[in-house]
Amino acid sequence: MQQLSPHFTREEFEIDGPMPEEAVEICTKMCVEVLEALRQQFNEPYFITSGYRPLDVNQETGGVCNSEHVYTAEQCAADGYFRSQEKDMRPVFDWVRNSDTLVFDQVILEHGQTGDIVHVGLSDLQSRREALEGLEHGGSKTYVHWPVSPLQGSL
Repeated sequence: MQQLSPHFTREEFEIDGPMPEEAVEICTKMCVEVLEALRQQFNEPYFITSGYRPLDVNQETGGVCNSEHVYTAEQCAADGYFRSQEKDMRPVFDWVRNSDTLVFDQVILEHGQTGDIVHVGLSDLQSRREALEGLEHGGSKTYVHWPVSPLQGSL
């Protein structure tokens, strides 16, 4: 088992197959800088439901063609939930989008039939700081945009 951060292992992100070696560094960055902060804030394990996706799996799940779930050296994403809030992950979504210290490209609150998940994407290519809400796996193809706090120290 390869530890990426104190509470996350590489294997948690490889549900659909092994991630490319060149993506390990950015996935580690996401774990250390974003997911560990989530775990600390909500004081419980964060369960990953989707991490790396090979292209065919991403297409089958309805992922967009440029999905951050298709890991590269520059981008990665993780979907997950806290057991105590799996029916309503809005507090988690709100905490991420209102944080002025967390670095992320996208945070998405996705509603599914069995509960919510929060998608967090990280990209070295772009930092949109975009917050969206919609149906799980992009099913709606229409998202509601939410405001985000500017990153501390940015204009």
